[in-house]
Amino acid sequence: MSTELSLLATQVRRPDLVKYSVDQAVKRLSRSRSSLYELIRNGEINPVKERGRTYITEEEIQRWERMTRN
Repeated sequence: MSTELSLLATQVRRPDLVKYSVDQAVKRLSRSRSSLYELIRNGEINPVKERGRTYITEEEIQRWERMTRN
């Protein structure tokens, strides 16, 4: 298995390790930037801060998607 495939397989099993930048999360969620920041402000999505940058984990996106389906 190539290193890239191995990394992808690990990320699929560990969604808490996959992080999206705000721009990537916007695309992943099919939302606007302002609506993503509104979800963060309302506490519906919890971001991760690293070195002053904001990230959203795949685990958090999946949690939010499950919550909005109900």
